[in-house]
Amino acid sequence: VFSFASVYGALPDTAATRDAVENGVKVTVDTDQVAVFGGVSALIYAALLAGITGFYVMSSATKTDRRLILAGFSPFELVTARCLVLLLLDAGITALMVVIMLFFFTPKQFLPYVLAMFWGAMIYGFYGGLLATVLRSELGGLLAISFLANMDVGYLELPGYSNVIGEWWTQLLPAYFPVQLAID
Repeated sequence: VFSFASVYGALPDTAATRDAVENGVKVTVDTDQVAVFGGVSALIYAALLAGITGFYVMSSATKTDRRLILAGFSPFELVTARCLVLLLLDAGITALMVVIMLFFFTPKQFLPYVLAMFWGAMIYGFYGGLLATVLRSELGGLLAISFLANMDVGYLELPGYSNVIGEWWTQLLPAYFPVQLAID
């Protein structure tokens, strides 16, 4: 909340234009820096928090699941339980970011924007969990998640900021479709 509010307060109230698609037609939308920041930062923070949460959920699972398997639980039950917990935590993170965002910015199409934020949170929550199974270092996992979320959601996918948005490989990035849905 502090970082979101401090950056938001430092933004100039200047005009900004963004290319967008409305009803299948490319248009130029006149907006301001504050609205662009509000919409984009909520997506970045949701992805970052979900990735960190996924990392900790799965790293704790690697420590406790051996005992649960010995107690009689199947691996399928354990993975399903972790995934459901992660989905619930992603929904909570999305709700938190929506509440914070509404103090600063209201999207024109609220429900599709919130669904895009949840979709991005789910993707990065599961990427965080995947990183927890590969990286044993807590610091390394946090740095990897921070780098991935900020580069993917925060830079490479944003029209007006990135010069590579039209490249074919940007569609292979994890948050391409959720970010495009949110921007549209």
